[in-house]
This record gives sequence, C-alpha cells and structure tokens, in this order.
Amino acid sequence: MNETKILKAISEPTRLRVMYLLLKTKKELCGCELVDSLEVPQYNLTKHQDILINAGLIQSRKEGRWVNYSACNFQPGFISSLCQSILKLNGNIYAEDLKRFKIRLELRKNGKCHLGIQNKKFV
Repeated sequence: MNETKILKAISEPTRLRVMYLLLKTKKELCGCELVDSLEVPQYNLTKHQDILINAGLIQSRKEGRWVNYSACNFQPGFISSLCQSILKLNGNIYAEDLKRFKIRLELRKNGKCHLGIQNKKFV
C-alpha cells in the first residue's frame, strides 16, 4: 500500500466527491449517474476515476455499454479509517451531490442505469 499515492488521489476535490458519494450510498454507480450527480463533464470524471482506481480506492465493472463503479472493500487499517473520515465530511457540496444522486437513482429500471447521461451539458 502506498499511503502517499492514496492521499494524493483524494486530495483533488472532484475525486473526494466521488469517494464520498460511493462510500455514502454503498451502491455500485454507473458512470452516467456520477456525471449527473456531481455535475462534472464525462471526460473530466473519467480521468479522476482512473486515478482513484490506480490508487486502489475504487473498482470498475463493465456491464454491456455501462461502466459501474464502487468503493473497494477495505480491511481495518489506514484506508478504512480514511474512508470513515471521508464519510464525516459535511460541506454543502456533498449534500447537494447526494441530493442529485437520490433524484438520479429514481431513473433506474430494475435497479440499473439504462438512460445514459441526462444532463447533456456534461457529455
């Protein structure tokens, strides 16, 4: 484990928001849902997701044309403690992201994303 790499990965605000949403919801989220919930461009989000995957904080799973992301399961220790700290963040941005995600979640069919990005300015 490279603590420096992990800390660098979450030091960027968008990546911290991704981690917060994945940890808080405890769900596997489609990239489309993350784009709409975080209101960031898809190309920007993809770059941040790659950094989080490379740091071992999140994982991706392809399902048809969709790519789903989830927080990795961590053993007790440094990363687990870090994730618990992330969950304690209480800024307005995190609450707004979570609110948008809950609205976006209502668009799922049979528990899965099927629409793609709905906010077209972020494609």
